[in-house]
Amino acid sequence: MMITLKTPHKSMLDIFDIPIIGAIIFFIIAFIPVPIYMMISEIYDVKYDADNGLIQGITAIWNLVLSYILKVKIGIFFIPCWILFFVVFCLKFFNIIN
Repeated sequence: MMITLKTPHKSMLDIFDIPIIGAIIFFIIAFIPVPIYMMISEIYDVKYDADNGLIQGITAIWNLVLSYILKVKIGIFFIPCWILFFVVFCLKFFNIIN
């Protein structure tokens, strides 16, 4: 499976057990900051610039809050999302990747 979930919340585990739909729901939860950032940047006419890695940093912080404050650990390919997005943020911030 592409998405993994570790949480003590039984209701979330029940949702995750729904074939295909459960994984999609938690995939969307992991990426919530992306559409919010895009909407805010369009409303306030802020330049949306994905080249500096800002959105990956915000998404890493969002998933860190989910993991350690709300106890909902979402992983993609068995890698916790906050680690994955933090690595991408660092690579983009230091211009190692485009």
